[in-house]
Amino acid sequence: MDVRQGRHDRQAGVSGASLATDAAATVLSSERAATVRERRTEDTTTLARAAMGTVFEVLIAGTAPGSDAEADPLAAAEAALDVISDWHQRCNRYDPASIVSHVNRIAPHARAKVDKEFAQLLTQASLGSKATASAFDFTAGSPKPDHNAVWADTDGVEFRRPDIAIDLGGIAKGWAIDAATDLLRELGVTRALIHGGRSSFRAIGGPWPINIEHDITIQLENQALSVSAPHHRNAHGETDLASPRNATPHVIDPRTGKPAPNPPAWAAAIMNDDGFPWIATTVDIWSTGLLVLHPIEQESHAHAHAEARSLRDLFGLRLITPSRSNQLGDHP
Repeated sequence: MDVRQGRHDRQAGVSGASLATDAAATVLSSERAATVRERRTEDTTTLARAAMGTVFEVLIAGTAPGSDAEADPLAAAEAALDVISDWHQRCNRYDPASIVSHVNRIAPHARAKVDKEFAQLLTQASLGSKATASAFDFTAGSPKPDHNAVWADTDGVEFRRPDIAIDLGGIAKGWAIDAATDLLRELGVTRALIHGGRSSFRAIGGPWPINIEHDITIQLENQALSVSAPHHRNAHGETDLASPRNATPHVIDPRTGKPAPNPPAWAAAIMNDDGFPWIATTVDIWSTGLLVLHPIEQESHAHAHAEARSLRDLFGLRLITPSRSNQLGDHP
């Protein structure tokens, strides 16, 4: 991964690729979303679909000889988006038929049965909350976050406090991208990029040049990237499609219930694909948490420092804000 300074249009997303985000605002819904744009060039097959309040896009630029993806790359992209749509349905807390709604109804009183994948998602959310000293929180309703309040295993989910509910909005995009990436690899894709709303990315192969604010270009190759920003905007200064106009800043410190003091204009997390299956999920957690943890020098964040350094050493986690190109996780 290469991070370097350069002059770029702040509205650009993936260099050399025209993203479909600005054309898809009218198709967002809690229903299974229809594909909103299909595009093919000589080298790349691109497909986009609305889900989770934004637009996901799959770009396939390389396949293994004789693979299913080589035979029909468009079908491979469609299958990846089907995985994302499925997780959209599972994680939508406003849909009474979703797994999240099922858990929120049952788990305060009894063990709620869930499938293995959903239990793994909740486990990663709990670990992420603990790792970031609760700067990332996936619960709602409680005055203060408690990463021990949700217990999930293959037998189901239970809440250890009756006053909480789960809200996976801060982690669902990354989790869905991880699942879709697994499928693309099974189908024989060797070079691809998946993104959700130009804020959560995962690359198979590469490099994929991605521009973020303040003229930073990241060459993403077998890595995941997540960018979080206040004011309901992505890293390019664009308002999220699902957010109301003139929305108030949404960086709330879950530990205090109050706005985070002086959050950075944006925060990014990058992680290598070195065998850990949930790298897009993990960078979503850390980019969200970094908005609250900033400035990172505060003594109260010592636990998050230790966790980030551990992930740096194992999987190359790197955290970036506009004020510093090298952030927590880069130095001993």
